[in-house]
Amino acid sequence: MHAPADAHVRFALHPDHPPAVIATTSGPTSDAARSHLHDHGFRSTGPTSMVLARIGREEPHYTAQAAQLLQQHGFTTEIAPALQEEIDTEWTGGTTPIPGALATRSARSAPRPSASNDDITKAA
Repeated sequence: MHAPADAHVRFALHPDHPPAVIATTSGPTSDAARSHLHDHGFRSTGPTSMVLARIGREEPHYTAQAAQLLQQHGFTTEIAPALQEEIDTEWTGGTTPIPGALATRSARSAPRPSASNDDITKAA
């Protein structure tokens, strides 16, 4: 039997490198929440923070998946309004990006240059 999920995870857009996402964890079982986040591509930037930075600007989509999984395990999650807007508008024609296919972006007319994962992790 597992210990009860007693942690809070707050997701927000990275202030300097959107659409990268910062996850901030708190609570007695935050290590368990962080383990789940790591499984979804988040990398540690400190004792209570993690960052998700991917090529392809798909961070909001994968953050939504991670938040849903955490909720299923009983963790409390919070998504900042700006990130929620990105999640809600990120993809048209469905809610899941298709690997190897081009998706039509509804929120952007052209991709912006993105910083490398190392740059974002160091800035967090």
